Amino acid sequence: MGARTRGFANNVLTSGKLDATDGLTGNLASTNFANATVTNVEELPPAVGSAISSVAGNPAAPVAEGKIWYNTSTDSFNIAASIGAWSSGSPLITARDSLGSFGIQTASVGVGGNTGTASNLTEEYNGSGWSTGTNYPASLRWPEGTGTLTAGIVAGGGPSLVTTVNKYDGTSWTSANSLPTATNAGAMFGVQTSCVYALGYTGSNTGASYEFDGTTWTNGGTANTARRELAGSGIQTAALAAGGFVPPSTAAAEEYDGTSWTAVANLATARHALGGSKAGSTTSSLVFGGSPPPAGVNNTEEWTGAGAAVTKTITVS
Repeated sequence: MGARTRGFANNVLTSGKLDATDGLTGNLASTNFANATVTNVEELPPAVGSAISSVAGNPAAPVAEGKIWYNTSTDSFNIAASIGAWSSGSPLITARDSLGSFGIQTASVGVGGNTGTASNLTEEYNGSGWSTGTNYPASLRWPEGTGTLTAGIVAGGGPSLVTTVNKYDGTSWTSANSLPTATNAGAMFGVQTSCVYALGYTGSNTGASYEFDGTTWTNGGTANTARRELAGSGIQTAALAAGGFVPPSTAAAEEYDGTSWTAVANLATARHALGGSKAGSTTSSLVFGGSPPPAGVNNTEEWTGAGAAVTKTITVS
């Protein structure tokens, strides 16, 4: 019988794959595979689906929402996602709209508003329920506020336009220097001694901003889109303004650096008369609700800034 010049081994290509002409079928025994061969598999066929990556550190932002990986350094699974929910809290003592507000989730203040007529009511929230605070010195709709429960500030309001400004210490209100221009339905952000009153309505929509150092108001930058009934968050030198009424409702968003305004990506839903996270920033803010006619919306949108990612960690015990 002469020497074999062609056989199974001859049909193994240099890449390690079998020649397509072999037409092999059936299963190969597990004893034919070395552990190292299986361990070093780096890619699965599309029909198998994606595997969870095992890496020594978290990938650089941005990370696609829903991507999961295992971090060998921290012994944890990680997912790039936005995970959150709303839950019911205690209702206000007096139902109203168009009120001013400031504070954080567990120490907030609601001021003034519309109860069918302009109100001077002040209510404080401790994370569980509302209690009555000292009445605001004026009855107003659309006042704006910022700061904390024990160091807050409220400015402007209507329906008759006012320049009124008052500070709150958690117990009582004291007057402060007036806004340069009578305004309502703008946005405020920052703290009592370093804040901004931005945009709003002065008889027509304005893009003006005014900065406050705890004593004196000075002119700030002018926004690209004049509007009222918008949401604002952040600090005097790093703030975000979003939405508002031009008319119609707008999705425009802008960042403020303490000097000038710069347009950023629009909201997904154009709206005005919306709420927002006053204590947010240019990389972490929240807006919710609002009223693009003819009806209100319950949309909530998160802003994480350009290139930022929200990462949630599940620790393996």
